[in-house]
Amino acid sequence: MPIEFNCPACGRTLNVPDASLGATGPCPFCRARITSPGAPGEAAQLVEPPPAPLPSPGSSPGGAPGPGSPPAPPPGGPPAGAPAGPGPMVSYGPPPRYGDDRGAFGPSGVLDPGAILSEAWALVSQNATLVVGGFLLVGLIQMGVLLPIMAAFGGFSPPSGGSPPGTPNGLSPGAQGVVNLVSLALMPLTFGPLFVIDELLTRGESSFASLFLGFRRYFTILGAWLLYALATFAGLLALVVGAFFMATALSLTFGEIVDRGAGAIEALRTSWQETEGKRFMLFGNLLLLWLVGVAGVLACCVGLFITQPLMMAGYLIVYRELRGLRGITA
Repeated sequence: MPIEFNCPACGRTLNVPDASLGATGPCPFCRARITSPGAPGEAAQLVEPPPAPLPSPGSSPGGAPGPGSPPAPPPGGPPAGAPAGPGPMVSYGPPPRYGDDRGAFGPSGVLDPGAILSEAWALVSQNATLVVGGFLLVGLIQMGVLLPIMAAFGGFSPPSGGSPPGTPNGLSPGAQGVVNLVSLALMPLTFGPLFVIDELLTRGESSFASLFLGFRRYFTILGAWLLYALATFAGLLALVVGAFFMATALSLTFGEIVDRGAGAIEALRTSWQETEGKRFMLFGNLLLLWLVGVAGVLACCVGLFITQPLMMAGYLIVYRELRGLRGITA
């Protein structure tokens, strides 16, 4: 189970999964290199302090910012003494490959759909064997379990005597109930690619074993999914627009569970709070990711093997941007 600790440089609260205990990497907030605790209750160790910011215009001779001076640019940004003033946000260098120190990115406060899709594509294409292969493996496991069960109950075969089938796939209601229970038992596996992508975003590395991390949090995922579905259904009863509102407001729930190890109620509450005032912008980005998935379905479903991982990567990038864990350059 993930453990929380404070960055020894900036004091912000971080968390790592069990597999990353004792690992060294950059703090996503201050970019100091730290070694995470080796066991719960231990403190993180500072390996390298945060990079010093370049002097900003209007700073005092001692290097401290003067009154009213803008914040200093990140390392690699505009040189000291460059004219100050409002302007479009710029990227201080091209996005580095995953696994490098990605300190050139800072929280932007906005969601740029083009940047999100570009970054999601970079992650999927640079880790295609793991991300796309993991998605395929999950699908094969699910089909390998469910299809024999459905065949054993007479699914996929036309009913005898001309009687109508119990369900569209030819199963009786009781048999369909068994299949549904098995599907619920396999639910954490559906979230497996999210755990892989989250580790790639936070640590720059992952493995196929991470596809099964969801089973450690089975009841959290199941409870959050049920509450999310009930809230969305309640919004649907009010108005169709209410369903979209609830789905958007609670959309960060599973990012909280996967990335921070939050409980179901905590994840739902945090999603509601963190999306406040940003839901229209968030809905537009999630709609774009959904349309990407639809494009995969239209491509004879073959495209799903690319668009689904792309959707998952885009979702976690959106989540991390809104939570201030890593910005998207606009």
